[in-house]
Amino acid sequence: MDARVFRLSWADGTTLYEVDHPELLATKEEILRRQDRAPQCNRITIGADSKQDWSHLVVDAEFRLGERWVWLIEGLFYDLEEPAVNQVLREVSRLAAPGSVLVTDLVSQSLLTSAWMAQR
Repeated sequence: MDARVFRLSWADGTTLYEVDHPELLATKEEILRRQDRAPQCNRITIGADSKQDWSHLVVDAEFRLGERWVWLIEGLFYDLEEPAVNQVLREVSRLAAPGSVLVTDLVSQSLLTSAWMAQR
């Protein structure tokens, strides 16, 4: 339930596309409504399952192909099987113009259960 769009300052004209499960977005909206929070940039939410075809929903939501974008994918790949991860990366690659940036986290069960991550 990232809230960067609400807590960070964004350059004028910034648009943030938030793609997540519809039920998670609905829960987030309810929490934000109770807190009377407003996004600090243009926020477009897209309810989609990353395991399905979602890229056309982004394009239909006024995504401008050919422009450089920053893609932030957090907490997603850990929950997906390798073919689904590859599908997401293919779709991002298809939509991203040259010069775009992908920022992601790649963790595995072994990291989360390693001695390095144990409480001290």
